[in-house]
Amino acid sequence: MKWSIIIPVYQAKAYLGTCLECIGRQMDEQTEVWLVDDASTDGSGQICEMWSRSDERFKCVHHPQNRGLSAARNTGLEHAGGQWILFVDADDWLAPGTLAALRQLSQDDGVDVVEFPVHLEHGSKRARWYVPGHGERVGFREWISAGAYRYSYAWNKMYRSGLWASVRFEEGRLFEDMFTIPYVLEQARGILRTDSGGYYYCSHQGSLSNTLSRKGTTDLLEATLKLYEHIRCQQWADDEILDELYMEACNRQIVCLKMGGPMLLPRRQITASHVWRRGQSAVRRLKWLLMQTGKPQWCRWWARYMPLSSH
Repeated sequence: MKWSIIIPVYQAKAYLGTCLECIGRQMDEQTEVWLVDDASTDGSGQICEMWSRSDERFKCVHHPQNRGLSAARNTGLEHAGGQWILFVDADDWLAPGTLAALRQLSQDDGVDVVEFPVHLEHGSKRARWYVPGHGERVGFREWISAGAYRYSYAWNKMYRSGLWASVRFEEGRLFEDMFTIPYVLEQARGILRTDSGGYYYCSHQGSLSNTLSRKGTTDLLEATLKLYEHIRCQQWADDEILDELYMEACNRQIVCLKMGGPMLLPRRQITASHVWRRGQSAVRRLKWLLMQTGKPQWCRWWARYMPLSSH
């Protein structure tokens, strides 16, 4: 069973060696790695060439000009020949034993996606583990109901390659994973959520996780609203699922406004019992009250004076 690991590379000279070494130590003869150099100018492309010359399992493709993360991943998808696909960013790394664990889990014929743990913002004071499950196999509805769309990352999941036959990352977007991954998982017969393996998503100065911009927050809001509208059209989508997804969009709207972005959130009446139920934070309840007014000026007031929060 052949595996393809796709690594987009751009200005990653300081981190690329660590990334490739951790993968190289875990690879077998059925694994190929596609290094897509997105017109780096810091010597990253030469490192890719060096690895491809020294080990035939590493393949190298160069973009003649910088096209962005989505385009680099899409190029990797065009070249990948494996039955399973895994994405790794050039400045991140896999925990030891991760590929072996994923190979074992891929033996389940009813599973098309394996979602595994990720250490978010590794290297920062905000570092924490996200563990998606403990071996449960779920469908897309259960994945949405669990709020897993908040973790629509490309890189802590292993996919059967057929899921990507008609799907590509949207170019020109930030937070491109949110525009793409839910619609890939929607096709899956089964999603296995495991506590085996680990992906280290590293926090670096200037990385997307450390910077907020008007474009980034607007793109993330638009991706969330796109998913909300998509789920709203599904027969299985009940009020609880839609209310929770809307509240997530509400949160992202506030952050977008704080960065000077547009007001895009549609009106939705959410029952007070949903927001006041156990487990909802006070900040989340206040945001709900604010959005129920339907007055953009109050939302902008919140965005101007209140601190950013993910709750």
